[in-house]
Amino acid sequence: MSTLRARIWIPGAAGKIGGHGSHAREAGTLAVSRGLGFLKAAGSQYSGIAAEGRGLVGSSLQWKIGVGRGEWDSGRRRVVVSGVVENKKRMGISTVVLEKGQERLWHTLPSGLCLEVLLQRASEVAEEEEVVHKRKPALVMVHGSYHAAWCWAVFWMDYFAARGYDCWAVSLLGQGGSDVPPQQEVAGSIQSHARDIADFVHHHCRNDDPPPILIGHSFGGLIVQFYLSQLSTMHGDDEEPQNPSEKPYPRIAGAILACSVPPTGNVDVVKRYLRSKPIASIKVTLSLAAKLFASSLSLCRETFFSPSMDDAQVIKYQKLMKESSHIPLFNLRELNATLPIPPPPPSALCPPVLVVGAENDFVLDWQAAEETAAFYGTTPHCVTGVAHDMMLDICWKDAAQVLLQWLEEQQGC
Repeated sequence: MSTLRARIWIPGAAGKIGGHGSHAREAGTLAVSRGLGFLKAAGSQYSGIAAEGRGLVGSSLQWKIGVGRGEWDSGRRRVVVSGVVENKKRMGISTVVLEKGQERLWHTLPSGLCLEVLLQRASEVAEEEEVVHKRKPALVMVHGSYHAAWCWAVFWMDYFAARGYDCWAVSLLGQGGSDVPPQQEVAGSIQSHARDIADFVHHHCRNDDPPPILIGHSFGGLIVQFYLSQLSTMHGDDEEPQNPSEKPYPRIAGAILACSVPPTGNVDVVKRYLRSKPIASIKVTLSLAAKLFASSLSLCRETFFSPSMDDAQVIKYQKLMKESSHIPLFNLRELNATLPIPPPPPSALCPPVLVVGAENDFVLDWQAAEETAAFYGTTPHCVTGVAHDMMLDICWKDAAQVLLQWLEEQQGC
């Protein structure tokens, strides 16, 4: 045990303390939601116990807050607690430097494992504009293999926050700063990763109006597709079942699949590459399956980025990718045995889906984007001059503008 000053961020609460980031003093107490316990008021100070449980704790090394004293910061809407904190060391604390307005938080899953979450709220100017216009949906971003939440924080979170969107980026288990499941060789399955995202949405976005939009990149797109397949007429807003795995998936306002693995997986993509681009097929296999992207600058650039990206940028992202994946995201053999993705729900229940592909994608061919789009009854959009990592590539803004246009169309802007 060690004494340490930490901050607790509470995304919302039940009853009279509803709303994102809002709190109230009721009869000398400050109630706290998401299983974080309660803090009793004593003048301008708050003291009590914030117990281990669901919620986001704003500290990079720990997530269990013990007995302590806290001060209510009305300007930043934070409860600052000075007290006894149990350090919970992680294998992969993210080392990426966050931009202004971004913060690193933690979401606790039913298993007790924690997901790293990066948050950037809509800018104040954008919030003022929302007084006139209707509120925009939050964006929940899901990364792919060898990445983590940081990949969205470099450019896209700031871009969309400046345009009125709250942005959440989640590191899947075993990736980035998230916990590594004990005694497991892989981080999870497509089902378990999708369930983790559903649990996050349930606890931090389910009261949003409109509901959030999921953005998935590469294998993250496949996770979002499984999420879509699990939507039903029930959205989990009523009484929760005792078994978390039986909880219906929360509703969402839409989904964006960016350079996404298609519903059938990447096996057919590999076969097509072997026939039409055998050298490229060998390079992709060496880069991703053998992880040679981590040691070869040229292979890392060719796999993820445009040829004109300078060495310094590639080296920066290469280092972050090497540090991001502590164990594989999936067992690919077991994953392929569960594919294709179950069909989406009827059109009345399935939210709108945008499928975006990259002209210079070295990992997935255009046919993969066409397959994904056909699965959802839509047409894929090709972003010219951009590579597989469209949210990090030199033309990242061109890709972001495609997403923004679609988002605005969905809201009738």
